[in-house]
Amino acid sequence: MKYLLILLLVSCLVVSLPAQQPFVFPALKKAGMNLQDLIPKNWYAIDTAYGDLNGDQVSDVVLVLEHRNAVREHRAYGDNTTEIIAEHQRPRMLAAYFATKNKALLRLALQNNDFVLRASEGGKLGDPYRDVSIDKGALRMRFSGGNSWRWNLDYQFRYKGTAWVLTAANSEYFHQETGEMTSRSFDFILQEVEVVSGSIHSRASGNATFRESLRDEPMRTFLTFKKPWAWEILPGTYL
Repeated sequence: MKYLLILLLVSCLVVSLPAQQPFVFPALKKAGMNLQDLIPKNWYAIDTAYGDLNGDQVSDVVLVLEHRNAVREHRAYGDNTTEIIAEHQRPRMLAAYFATKNKALLRLALQNNDFVLRASEGGKLGDPYRDVSIDKGALRMRFSGGNSWRWNLDYQFRYKGTAWVLTAANSEYFHQETGEMTSRSFDFILQEVEVVSGSIHSRASGNATFRESLRDEPMRTFLTFKKPWAWEILPGTYL
């Protein structure tokens, strides 16, 4: 009887324990005098880029932040909505700050908690994150990963007054041993993609190149493009 009571008590305690809640991202400060003022507690910058993002001839700043501890985080796969899984990893954030004319103040222009791939999302090659840069006014991010089949991804977003719009992207998929390769360069302003297929070892000759039009749909932003590999931009082709 004694052991039965103990078992019942333990069962009640287990049932009453609250479910572990998903990680909650902090809201970044709207403004600050320097980068250290802007980085939340328990976060640190893994990459930083400087350049003019809004065309005012003043150097702005982009940060990629990572949490110091691994937590339980919900991440989207596939089509953004039907495949949401929980992973134990270090969350990452992307932030952009516009500098004022006198460079005395940095104002928050972007916080995105989803788009930057996490360290465990690159396959056998390890951390897929490569770098962030500001290239002729575009916020540019590069990722790579895979196993025998490897991939490289390159995205360029531009600030259009009220939103960050995806204007260009490059996707490359190749086999490490055979060299078989397909590369796609997307131009979302012209709504077309250039496709190169063949071998990674003979880019200048022997590869087939053609162009095709993209589907007529609204341009994607950080709000409508959840994360890399989550957009089926063409049938069977994910970006």
